[in-house]
Amino acid sequence: MNPKTIRARISLLCMLVPTLFGTLLVSSGGAQQSRHIKIEASLLPPDARAGEGAQVVIKATIDTPYHLYSLTQPDRGPNRTTIAVQPGAALLSTAKPLLPVQPRFKSEYDPNFKITNQIYEKGVSFGVPVTLKTGISGAQKITVSFHYQLCNDKGCLVPTTTEVPVK
Repeated sequence: MNPKTIRARISLLCMLVPTLFGTLLVSSGGAQQSRHIKIEASLLPPDARAGEGAQVVIKATIDTPYHLYSLTQPDRGPNRTTIAVQPGAALLSTAKPLLPVQPRFKSEYDPNFKITNQIYEKGVSFGVPVTLKTGISGAQKITVSFHYQLCNDKGCLVPTTTEVPVK
């Protein structure tokens, strides 16, 4: 290999290592928190009993200048957000996640993908209608899977799925 090729590869490696390291920090930054988003989940009403209907509310707080994509984000672009109640949980999901409890997404044209993105800035809350399984009693360990991608005007982070405990 000639010296120019070696220098070019070393230069590329020097650019990629910090990016890869940053991605690993985001992916392993905790069960429900990365460097740029905090995700919390709660059951409403908190005193719901076996056999009753309730709602899991997932609240995402997003650092500026990042944004999160909607549940209905069009294909051919950044990853849409998805939410799922974990199998075997004390809850049965009764419907698809509702559109956000608050606020409505912002529509923004993206010339790179040539689509109109549906984004949330600063924060959003989603609701998932559920029914508590019959025959359960006492405190239950409930987890919701939250898949998302964060971007800003300079680029996007790697899509991430995190398991969020319901409190």
